[in-house]
Amino acid sequence: MDFSFLQAAGADLPPKKANQSDMADVTIRIDADAFMLCDGEYMEDIQLKAGIIKKMQLPIGQHLLEFISSDNPDMKVEKQVDFPLPGRNYLVLVNELKALIDAPAQLEQQRQAEEAEKKRKAKEAARKKAEEETERKRKAEEAARKKAEEETERKRKAEEAARKKAEEERIRRTTPNYLFEEGKKVLSWDYDRGLEMIREASNKGLAKASKFLAFGFAGGTHGIQRQENLALDYWLAFINQADKDDEDLAKVNYKLGYSYQYGKFGAPKDFNRSVYYYEQAAKLGDVESLHNLAFGYNDGQGCFPRDDEAALDYLLKFAAKGDETYQDYAKALFFLGITYKMGFAGADVDLEKAFSFMKQSAELGYHPAQQQIDCIKGVGLSNWASGNYRYQDYFI
Repeated sequence: MDFSFLQAAGADLPPKKANQSDMADVTIRIDADAFMLCDGEYMEDIQLKAGIIKKMQLPIGQHLLEFISSDNPDMKVEKQVDFPLPGRNYLVLVNELKALIDAPAQLEQQRQAEEAEKKRKAKEAARKKAEEETERKRKAEEAARKKAEEETERKRKAEEAARKKAEEERIRRTTPNYLFEEGKKVLSWDYDRGLEMIREASNKGLAKASKFLAFGFAGGTHGIQRQENLALDYWLAFINQADKDDEDLAKVNYKLGYSYQYGKFGAPKDFNRSVYYYEQAAKLGDVESLHNLAFGYNDGQGCFPRDDEAALDYLLKFAAKGDETYQDYAKALFFLGITYKMGFAGADVDLEKAFSFMKQSAELGYHPAQQQIDCIKGVGLSNWASGNYRYQDYFI
């Protein structure tokens, strides 16, 4: 738009800052094809864009204050304006009018820019929201996956624990001790099944199961039916399975010695085996084995050969146990008294020992010993020692 005519009209005048007294009304008429500025008697047509009507109070040297628009291009606003001030600076006016005319385009650009920024921000917000939603879903899926994995692991561990427990229970039910304890319970209502379980425990090396069966078959105890010929195998099994400090080891060795001595409980008569097991029992302090060895060698009975020295050795061991309740204990003391009086079986004559053993036997009520004590009282110890006795008179 060409405002050169206005610039020429006031080009020699410097711009003047407006004050309140410089205010003047200006009518701007815009029709379909013309813009008219009326200022006193001066009037010019200026070609502008059609369709905009603007009315303002124009302060000289300032931007326009008011802006009115209409969609009706034929609407006209006219007003005669009288500028009382001389030397009006039209250049300032032109610039203000130009700014006013350009304002819609600038506002549109600004609006478009703001709309674009708004859309950009909305798009950015939507993108961020989408990213946040995606992240939320990812985290939710990750949490769900982790939870599923944890649940799977929990179930796996639970199944593993259950499997392990079941396996432990299965193994426990096959252990010798379980079979033995359960077998004893089952015996009362299912004898064959209970016996089978205890036998399996014995076969697996459980010493107490073997001992249970041996004494059960030998004596019909513990709910076991008596079958003496089956006892030997379980006594032998117990000997091989038992700990060396088992309190019943001596007793079972004695039973084996007895079995082989007399051919009992499924064992054949076997002197060597009998003596071996008696001696094993004697080493463990079994009084009955000491007794059998002592009197077996002394009497030469029950497959024992007569052996005076062996008899003396085991008589001394038997006496040393001090078991006064044993039926032949007093008799053994009497034999020892005679042995040391006469120096039998390779023993040195020792009257003090002889008198001590004889006195102990007499005090236990053994009649032959009491007779010897009465003799000593009558003739004295030295005369008693010179008596004519034969070893076999007493060891019968």
